[in-house]
Amino acid sequence: VKSLPSQSAGQKSLDGYGVQLRSKKDSSPNQIWDFTTDGYIVSKVDPNLALTSVASIESDEDGSFIAKGMQVNADDPFILYLAVCSKCSKCSANLPFISQQRWGIRQISGFTIGDWKYSKVENPLWHKLALT
Repeated sequence: VKSLPSQSAGQKSLDGYGVQLRSKKDSSPNQIWDFTTDGYIVSKVDPNLALTSVASIESDEDGSFIAKGMQVNADDPFILYLAVCSKCSKCSANLPFISQQRWGIRQISGFTIGDWKYSKVENPLWHKLALT
């Protein structure tokens, strides 16, 4: 468990676990994720744990953007970009971590519009912006 600093001005912290990319194992329920209708990606094992971005996005000299992860320990070379943490309340939109826990899928091509007809997102603004 690591206390994660916020990216925003209100320097609060949130406890969580680092996420590692590993080969898929069909028998592992820890590798199953659900996308909720309110924008969270949650663990199938514990729906109270939401995928949380702990990387800060910075612009480069050439105008591109780069994700800067956080180092877990000073003597450990592991750089953390994603963690699973307790979900922030959706009613508290001013919490510093709320934007780090909300995810959307943006449809870029108009040729696959039929693929989104089974979306369970009920927010009409998300449909208008193709964030279903």
